[in-house]
Amino acid sequence: MLLLALDAFVLMVLLKTITDEEVEFWTAVLIALGTSIGTSVLATVLVEPMGLLGVVLALLISTIILAIAVSRLCGVEIKRAIAIAGGFMLFHVGLQVGMYLIFDRD
Repeated sequence: MLLLALDAFVLMVLLKTITDEEVEFWTAVLIALGTSIGTSVLATVLVEPMGLLGVVLALLISTIILAIAVSRLCGVEIKRAIAIAGGFMLFHVGLQVGMYLIFDRD
């Protein structure tokens, strides 16, 4: 839950920094939740047949879908929405990899 709140906060900061658009916290949480679930499902489906390339493809597809969602929901032009989505995905993946490295004890 804390990671989802961090994702939402980063999305809000990116939107405010890049576009001066205000977005409510719960809207950002829903967008972050949808992005997290979508990225995980895509990565899970694509990693079996494609390996690491499947993860990269899942991130690219998720970034495009997030950019479209941000553009539609927040009224941001598509170029800025792509920048926001790219920054968000970098943060999201970095956070997930960091948590995996910290808590994965074999």
